[in-house]
Amino acid sequence: MDLCCEPEIARDRDEVQLRIAGTCRLLSACRRAAGDFGVTPPTPVLQGWLADDFLRCADRLPLPAWPDLVGLGSMCRHRTGGLDGIVAIVDRLDQMLPAHVRLHLFGVKSAAIAALAGHPRIASTDSQAWDFTARKTCGAANDMAHRARCMQTWYARQRQHLRARAPPITPSLPFEAPRDGDLFDEAWFDLVAAGEIDPETVNPQRLWENADND
Repeated sequence: MDLCCEPEIARDRDEVQLRIAGTCRLLSACRRAAGDFGVTPPTPVLQGWLADDFLRCADRLPLPAWPDLVGLGSMCRHRTGGLDGIVAIVDRLDQMLPAHVRLHLFGVKSAAIAALAGHPRIASTDSQAWDFTARKTCGAANDMAHRARCMQTWYARQRQHLRARAPPITPSLPFEAPRDGDLFDEAWFDLVAAGEIDPETVNPQRLWENADND
C-alpha cells in the first residue's frame, strides 16, 4: 500500500513526489477496503527519500487521526548520518508528529540501530541483513536451521553493538540525492493522492508539456 522512493526506482524528484502522492492514494484505498470488511485499518507508512519528503508524506497522509504506530521506510538504502540520513529523518519527524506516535523502521542496518537506541519515537525495527547472510553462506541448501543460526548470530551482534553504546550520530553532512526539477506542484499531487491520476503510469514532464500546449 506504499510506494518506495529509492533512487533505483524513483530516478528524479518528480518521480519521488508522484510516489509519495501514490502512497497517500493507496492508504485511502486500503482504509476503505478495511471499512468494507470490518477489519482494523492498516498501519500507515511514510515514504520519501529526503527528510523533507517524509515530512510532506506525513503532512498529506489521509488520516482522520494519527494511530499509535506508523511505519517508516524502507531505510535500507539510507546513510545513518547526514542531513537526509536516518537519524535526521527521525529527528525531523519527532518535531512534527503528535507525541503519542511511535515509529517502526523498515530495513535498518546495525549502525542506525545503535545510533537510535533509546530514541523515544522508535517502537521497533526490522532488517533482512541476517537472511542475506544466510543466502550467501548456505552452501547446498538454505534450510531453516541454517537461517535460524544466521538470525541468532545477527541478533547477538546487535546486542553487542547496543552494549558498546557508540556516541549518537548527529546530522552533519548533506546526503547527496537528485534534486533536479520542480515540476510536481500541489495540483498534480492532489490529483494523484485523490486517485484521479495513476502514479504508476503518469509522466510528470509529459503532463506539463501537454498542459503548456493546451
